[in-house]
Amino acid sequence: MADFEWYRSFVSIYRLRSISAAAKFRFMTQLALTHHVTALEAEVGEVLFQRTSRQTLPTEQGKMLYRQISRAVDQLERITAGFQSSSEHPVIRFGGPRESCMNPS
Repeated sequence: MADFEWYRSFVSIYRLRSISAAAKFRFMTQLALTHHVTALEAEVGEVLFQRTSRQTLPTEQGKMLYRQISRAVDQLERITAGFQSSSEHPVIRFGGPRESCMNPS
């Protein structure tokens, strides 16, 4: 089953026509973004982009997938952003060994 992050990466590359620009936009490395697209291509069984030295262009299958998922991805991102902006007090969690806690219980 495809991961939602793969679809987010796909939509970013589709819109920006560049893996490097999409990686910057998503705060990811180009390698991680490429892995997302490669995994998505394996999942759907189609090549989604033609990569050139200057840009990344969608194939016909990529265009069809974009038309089918772009609204859903945008809507899920708006919903997530709504939750993030409605939080009055953001929670910051730190991990570490139990013995380093000031008040272990």
